[in-house]
Amino acid sequence: MKPLSSDGQEQIANMNKVNLVAYMKRLGHIPTFVDDQITVFALQANSAGETIITINNTLNWLESVTTIVEGNILDLASLVFKVTREQILADPATYGLEEVYVQENRKVLSDPSTS
Repeated sequence: MKPLSSDGQEQIANMNKVNLVAYMKRLGHIPTFVDDQITVFALQANSAGETIITINNTLNWLESVTTIVEGNILDLASLVFKVTREQILADPATYGLEEVYVQENRKVLSDPSTS
């Protein structure tokens, strides 16, 4: 990846001056909590979960927390590796899942309490 030109760096610096709360409101999101220090937005929840965006009003920084309802190993790997579930299923070994699967099956097969 080549370094950004000075124009590119200036463009990013200018974009980072945009007020995050104003930007979220411009996108149509309504805050769920507001005080002097933070503004909180709950993004559209669906069956997979929801994302909470907390913006520090003074620093103009955000923190994002995603809640996954009944998440499983694929959801965790998807978050860790920032890929889709389909990508993981296409090549589980790349994401460390093939060996985990084999090890877990060995435990189940060798554990007399599971029979």
